[in-house]
Amino acid sequence: MSREAWSPSLRAAVSSWPAGLKLAALVVLATGLLLIQSAAVLGVASALVLLAGLLVLGPAGLSRAAGRWLVLTIGCLALLTLLIEGPERALVVLLRLSSLLVLAELVTGTTRASAIQDAIVAALRPFERLPFVSADKAGLALALALRSLALVRGMAEELREAQAARGLRASPSRLIIPLVARILREATETAEAIDARSWTGEKARSSPKEPPRDHP
Repeated sequence: MSREAWSPSLRAAVSSWPAGLKLAALVVLATGLLLIQSAAVLGVASALVLLAGLLVLGPAGLSRAAGRWLVLTIGCLALLTLLIEGPERALVVLLRLSSLLVLAELVTGTTRASAIQDAIVAALRPFERLPFVSADKAGLALALALRSLALVRGMAEELREAQAARGLRASPSRLIIPLVARILREATETAEAIDARSWTGEKARSSPKEPPRDHP
């Protein structure tokens, strides 16, 4: 994949950075993009983000990140904003969402999923004294979410190939219904597997129970 990047050496350097550092940078940069209201300033920031994406990921990496449905969603949001608030606000929405997409891909495309999970669990660990915070559950949720993204993409590809092999013309209606059915089945199986392991997110009590003693 590094051969697709415009700067393989820069990609290697970014890949070597700690996951926690990249996630912190993502939060800071995303917050900055959300706070910028000027279309001109946001345009300059978006150009820099796009340049970084091309240098590190290359055109092929960016095209994989910007899936057809995601691009369509961003376009629809920008069009809706254009109709309601005018062209300047629509441009702001378009630039902001596109930049956030590239920034997210810069992190996930150069970091192992397990490293991201470990970084988030470590960041949440000091807050576990709060009753509503569980670092282990957050790590499990993230792992399942990351796994689900790749799984859904694989399912969609399998369904397209199967329909093409039967000579069926590709269409959203033929894809969505079986895809949703497979996603629900996979979600049910995953929930049953977690239930079978009695996973609660609490620290495991590994010490075996003592067998009952026979009373004389």
